[in-house]
Amino acid sequence: MKTYERLKQLREEKGLTQNEIAQSLDIDRSVYNKIETNVRPIRENELITIAEFF
Repeated sequence: MKTYERLKQLREEKGLTQNEIAQSLDIDRSVYNKIETNVRPIRENELITIAEFF
């Protein structure tokens, strides 16, 4: 499973929207959407923040 697929799976398991995740991580929702849909690669610092969140 690719990282972006796992991010979506984790978010859905928690019953959260992309907007809720983005607000919790203090990033723009469009940035989180691009990460989760593999339009934009995830940066190392973002990955660390997301990992700490989950």
